Amino acid sequence: MPAKSKPSLSRTSLQHPGHADSDPGLLRVYSSWAHELKARYERVSDLFRHAPSIGRSRELYLAETLERALPSHLAVRHGAFYVPGHGASSEQDILIVDTRRHPPIEEIGDFGIYFRDTVVACIEVKSKLTRKELCSALRTLVTTKSVGPGLGSRYALFAYETHLTAQEILESIDNTVEFFDHRIYPIIVLGRLVITMTEFHPEKPRPRFVLTAFEPSSDLDLTLFELIDMLMEIGGESPVKGLYSEIHSHFNPVASRTFVCPEKRPGTGLGTNMD
Repeated sequence: MPAKSKPSLSRTSLQHPGHADSDPGLLRVYSSWAHELKARYERVSDLFRHAPSIGRSRELYLAETLERALPSHLAVRHGAFYVPGHGASSEQDILIVDTRRHPPIEEIGDFGIYFRDTVVACIEVKSKLTRKELCSALRTLVTTKSVGPGLGSRYALFAYETHLTAQEILESIDNTVEFFDHRIYPIIVLGRLVITMTEFHPEKPRPRFVLTAFEPSSDLDLTLFELIDMLMEIGGESPVKGLYSEIHSHFNPVASRTFVCPEKRPGTGLGTNMD
């Protein structure tokens, strides 16, 4: 039996990029952004104890970093999306809004209410990822995705730190029918790990997918870059696609979990949605 191939850190299930380009200088720039973001988070945590303010600052620091990495038509905002006839969503930590589609319904500073089909990504941001915070954030993102932007939109969980191991995070995920069908990933802990989907088998009678946790394997911190790259891919090909093999070489898979649909779906064909 041939040996199993090592999972790859990729947004396309099982598709390992074949490019072999190299640009260590550019990767050091992206790594420095992660170190800068971590330093800013730690400074405010050391100097200030007001939890709501610390929470808002962590969102602003990440938003500012994302804004300088994304094209000008992708605005990084805070607020809610609006569905005509149904009303507004719950408040979102970070929204990525395509400003080419429709103007905001209401906006002041970085806060606004935006038409649902202008929103291309929703990001939950946590300071310390505990089991409780993990489950709460995933429930929020599942609910958001169930009523929010559809095909092509992204939903992610970002945290600054955690005491949990990669395996503990994976085992703490509650595999409900809703989570199975909406498949929230990536889950990123700055400097620690990236959890993403590496296999997807939607066919009945046992649809399933695999989440794999990757940890940095070098002194370069490219965990933040994985979030940036996911957002850069929206609406087009990533400008650094040629570096994917080099980027993957800076990560090692350390844990994985297979999620099987928790309810019976008899028959043939697809047993879950493809988005």
